[in-house]
Parts: sequence; structure tokens; C-alpha cells
Amino acid sequence: MDAVLEAIFGLERSKMQNVQDIMHILTQNVPQFTFTSWTVETCSCIEGQHDFVQGAFIQGSVINIPYNRINSLPPHGSLQALVSAVFEPYTLPRSNTCSVCDEPPERQLKVLDRCPLRLITGETFTREKESIQDIFSPIVVRVKDREDRNIQATYHLMCFISKDI
Repeated sequence: MDAVLEAIFGLERSKMQNVQDIMHILTQNVPQFTFTSWTVETCSCIEGQHDFVQGAFIQGSVINIPYNRINSLPPHGSLQALVSAVFEPYTLPRSNTCSVCDEPPERQLKVLDRCPLRLITGETFTREKESIQDIFSPIVVRVKDREDRNIQATYHLMCFISKDI
């Protein structure tokens, strides 16, 4: 896993713990995430293996992190287990079968991004109580890691403003 993090973030191995701690903050301390995904379905039948895209982008889907978020790791305690625990419970319903063999294809969910969700209810509240800069400003989560170092993660939140009822 360290090699994957090193490739993604371009960090040397000595700094891996910081990356893991920040990822830990991102997944442990925020109760919900939104994500955008795209599904690809693959079918292997008498026509040979072929891919077809099912549906469209799924935006604004909310998933709850399915374990205690306060100072606990999921089973196995690894970053991969942490990320898997977040996305594993979410599966899109099967809607189509292959037009050739009438069997359900194998589906892969491609997660493109994840970000915390901030919900602002009501245009009146938005106008009177908060400035637009405050609503769309990022938030910073600061914690101490296991070695008592200060680390932080900045969230640029996806905001939804609902209409007044």
C-alpha cells in the first residue's frame, strides 16, 4: 500500500505515515461523503467479451461510514480496508441484462471523487444568516496523530442550497 501512496502522492516512504493519517482523518471524522461514479458493465458470452456503459453519472449519493469513526480502524487496520469499508456497502441496482445472452453483466463501479457534503437549507437563511463566502469557504480539520504531531486536512465542501418551503 505504501508503494501505491508513493506513486499517487509522489511522497517518499518516510512521509507515508502523514498521508495515511490524513486519509484516516478524511474517512474517520466526517460522517458522510458524496461521490460521483460511473459504471461499466462487462459481459462475456457467445458474442465475445464486450463492454457497455450503464446509466449515467450518479451525483450527490450519500453513504454513511459503517463503523465507529472515533479513534478506531476497521478490520485489518489498513488504509485499503478503511477505503473499502466506505464503498463496499454501496452497490447500484442491476437494471439491464446483456442483449445477446440475457444474463446480467459484471458491473464495476468507478468512483471518481469524494468530498464532504454541506447542506444549507433555505435561500432566506442563506441571505440573512451567512455570507456567501462563509458558506462556500473550506473547513480545516486539525488533530494530533499517534506521535503527538499536529496534522490537518482541508475540505473544499460541495454545497447544496435548498429552496425555502
